[in-house]
Amino acid sequence: MKNRIGRILALLLATILLLSGVSCAKSGKESGVPANETPAPTEQPKADLFDLSLSIKVEHTFKEGDTHYLSALFPDGQTGFYLPLQPGLLPELRDLNTGKITKIALSDCLKEDVEAMFRSAVVLFAKRNGADTSAIEERVSSLNGLEIFKAYPNPLVMRCPLYGLTSAKTDLLCVQDYNTGAGGMIDPKTGVLYNNFRTENGSFEAVSAHGTKILFAMRPLGGAILDVTDLSLQPIAVSETGRFQPKDSAAYCSFTALTYLGDGSIAAIVSEQSFAGKERTEQDWLFIIREDGGSEQYDLGTDLVSGNYRIVSADPNYVLAVPAIAGLTLPRLVNRASGEVAALKISGFELVSVPLSEAGEGNGGDGAISVIDVLNDGRTLIVRDWNTGALALFRPDTMQTKLLRILDEEVYLCMDFCGDHRGKLCTVYNPRGGETERGLLLTIVDDNGNPVFE
Repeated sequence: MKNRIGRILALLLATILLLSGVSCAKSGKESGVPANETPAPTEQPKADLFDLSLSIKVEHTFKEGDTHYLSALFPDGQTGFYLPLQPGLLPELRDLNTGKITKIALSDCLKEDVEAMFRSAVVLFAKRNGADTSAIEERVSSLNGLEIFKAYPNPLVMRCPLYGLTSAKTDLLCVQDYNTGAGGMIDPKTGVLYNNFRTENGSFEAVSAHGTKILFAMRPLGGAILDVTDLSLQPIAVSETGRFQPKDSAAYCSFTALTYLGDGSIAAIVSEQSFAGKERTEQDWLFIIREDGGSEQYDLGTDLVSGNYRIVSADPNYVLAVPAIAGLTLPRLVNRASGEVAALKISGFELVSVPLSEAGEGNGGDGAISVIDVLNDGRTLIVRDWNTGALALFRPDTMQTKLLRILDEEVYLCMDFCGDHRGKLCTVYNPRGGETERGLLLTIVDDNGNPVFE
C-alpha cells in the first residue's frame, strides 16, 4: 500500500514539474526570450557630462622632422588641418587615425577669378620685397589652384578666423590667410576649397556653413548663400531685411558677425556707431532671419567701445554675443524663447547672468571669457577664463558651469583653440619667454582616461 501511494505521489510530482516546464517555456516564447536564457539587461543611459569627473588629456602631435603641424580640427571628428613650416609646401588634410593625406583642390566657383587673385598676391609680395617680378609672373602663370603658392616665398598660413561658433550641421572648416586672399570653406571628404571671391558687387568672405550651403559675408550689410551642390548663389540683404537705418547722418550701420544657427536660421550682429565730436557710442543688436522668412531683433545694449562680437550658439534658442577680444565688454546672452537679454560675468568659479542695464557698469575683466568650442550635444559650450587660463563647460539653458581638471600646467598658457565639437581641441602652447609649440591636442576624458565623446 505504501509503495502504491509513493508511486502515485512521485507521478504527481513529475506531472507538476512537467507542466511547470511547459508553462515556463510558453512564457519564454511569448516574451521572445528562450526558457533557458537570461533576459539581456536593459541598456543604461549614458551619464550626463556634468555628473562625471572630467579632466584634460594633452598629446604633443608634432614630432621632430615633421614638415607640417596640426593647426585645426574639422567638425567630422576625424580630419585634421595641417599647415606647412616652410615655403614651397602647401596646407593639407590628414586623417587623424590613419594618417591618410588629402590635398586641397580649388572649387569651380569663379575659379579663374580666384586664381587670378592668387597670382596677383604672389607677384605683389615679390614686388614689395624687391624680387624679380617678371620671373615670378612667368612661374605662377603655369600654376593652378593652391599650387600657385609654391612660388610664394612664405609658408601659406590659413588659420581659423574668429567667426560664429554654432551647432549648425556641417563638416566644413573655415580657414583664412588675409595676406593672400586664400581661404574659405574646406570639405574634409574631398579637400575642395570654396574660396572667398570678388564680384562687381563686392568682396565675399565665407563665414559659416549649414548642410550644403555656405554663408558669405559682404560688407557692410549684405551677403550671399552658395549651395555647393550646383554652385548657385543667392544674395542676402541684411540691411533691408532687418530694416536697419542710421538715425542721423553722423551714424553708420554695419554688421560684425554673420552666421548660421543650428536650426538653419541666419544670425547677425548689427551695430550703429554714432559720433558726437570725439565721443563715439555703439548700439548693438542681434538680428535673426528664420528659415520661415520671419525675423527677430534683440537689443544688446550700448557700448563705449566696440565689442566686435562673435556669435556663439549650441542650442539655437540661446544665442551668445561674445567679444572677439575677451574682457573688452561683458558677453550677452539672448534667450529667444523668452525674449530676455542678459550679460554674463564670472562669479567665483561660475558664469552668472546680470541684467543688461548693469553690463555697462561691470568691469570687462569680470567677463574675460571666450567660447572655444560648441559640443555636439546641442547644449554645452567649452569656455576659457582668460584671467586664469581655466577651462570649463557651460550650459546657457540651465546656467550650469563645470570646471575641467587640468593636470598639465602648460594648458593654462594655451591659446588659439579650434575644436571638433566632440571634446577635442587643437591649440598652441605659448610659454612665457620660451619657444612656441604648435600641434597640441587636448581631449576631455573621464576618470579612466577615456574620451567622453567616443
